[in-house]
Amino acid sequence: MADHVVASYRNGGFSQGLEWDGRYLYEAENRLGVDVMNELDLGLLLETADSRKATRRQYAAPHRGVEDLAWDGHAMYTSDEVSFRFYRTELPA
Repeated sequence: MADHVVASYRNGGFSQGLEWDGRYLYEAENRLGVDVMNELDLGLLLETADSRKATRRQYAAPHRGVEDLAWDGHAMYTSDEVSFRFYRTELPA
């Protein structure tokens, strides 16, 4: 895989998942008890290679063990390894 990497970036914690909604890149991130989901500007992320500089918004995760992300075109889904639940939300425009 190393020979085929076209981009990488520095994130701020333990990345748990990435998802693209056609406009923004979202990253689920564990941060020692304060889990978040970051909305990233992909162009700025590719330019700076730094998620903090490319973060447009940061959402509090629904619990403290956020995991994967999935987008179905209408809503974002995530799971949590502490609450053992799945969560669904529609992101603000």
